[in-house]
Amino acid sequence: MRPAPLVLALVALAAAIGVGWLVVNSQRSPSATRSEESSLEDVAPASSLAPSAVTPAATTHGEGAHEELAPSVPGEQPSEARIPAGTIRGRVVGVPPELRGRLEVIATPVDASHRKQVTPCDPEGCFTLAGLEPEQTYDLRVVIAGRVSFGRPRTELRMVSPGPPEIELRWFADRALLFQVADARTGLAVTEFEVRLGRRHVRPLLDEEGRIRRHFPEGRVRWVAWAEEEEREPFELVVSARGYRELRVGALVDPVRNDYDLGRLLLEPVPRLVVRVVDEATQLPVEGARVTLMHAVDKERPRDAQAFDPHGGRTDAEGRVTLSCFPGEEAVLSVRHSRYADLDRTLALTLAEEQLDTVQLAPR
Repeated sequence: MRPAPLVLALVALAAAIGVGWLVVNSQRSPSATRSEESSLEDVAPASSLAPSAVTPAATTHGEGAHEELAPSVPGEQPSEARIPAGTIRGRVVGVPPELRGRLEVIATPVDASHRKQVTPCDPEGCFTLAGLEPEQTYDLRVVIAGRVSFGRPRTELRMVSPGPPEIELRWFADRALLFQVADARTGLAVTEFEVRLGRRHVRPLLDEEGRIRRHFPEGRVRWVAWAEEEEREPFELVVSARGYRELRVGALVDPVRNDYDLGRLLLEPVPRLVVRVVDEATQLPVEGARVTLMHAVDKERPRDAQAFDPHGGRTDAEGRVTLSCFPGEEAVLSVRHSRYADLDRTLALTLAEEQLDTVQLAPR
């Protein structure tokens, strides 16, 4: 059976169309092909376009130049900046200009079997503690070299172990306790007294040489660095002066960042004995004589030479000393000086607010 003429015509048409499509595609330009490929890249997923997690480590210019890539390590420091084992490096910031180059850093091991180490700070406040135990933990504190301050730290306390990173210690500005002492009756300044301060145990105010300070021009007191930064328990202030009742001011709380000004503190006078000591032969005043007033029953009782005694003191350039006394009672007056014979005599004290007595010492 022969195919119909219509079927043969359709087959011939389809063959002609296929041959024409192949000819057209074989003649397309390479640029057209690249354009289609780039269009496919434009719709590629974003994840395929992420940058490589490597950074260039070195580049060589010239013929055959290439980039050598190395993995980046976050926080990695150059080898010269690394801190050796057993070493603590740091800096004290905020130091007043007058104290630069005068500070020391004390590293105290938490393990008491190891010795503490002390190193100076340079004028920029930088310090290096070397030769430490790498596995040990140390308490760091900064003090002023050569100053008697009961080892009071002048920066925040830090517990660190040797090694990186470098540490920063912030300086505490001086905070002072301020007040003026005056006579409650006359309003005049009291210049000879002793100040003590503390929580459970009071301690005296010392001078720069570590001695108890007892002379205050105009009766003014400025106690610098009077409180420890990390403690908040109230303080008690004690003011003792010969010829006055002892004054106690409690419940003082450290304001942490500011001076604490108490204003004027008034002392109530008590009966007193003013003693003048002179040379028996010349009648000139004897300076530096130790004068003590005591009850007859207390004559042999030992006394602490460092403790403040309202009933004892040394004569001034005019040979005078003022003592708190026992009005209406019998007491023993004791006078001692290295160049004169010792003197002890009994006094019958009156009820007067102030009693005068002159003592003559015989040279040895």
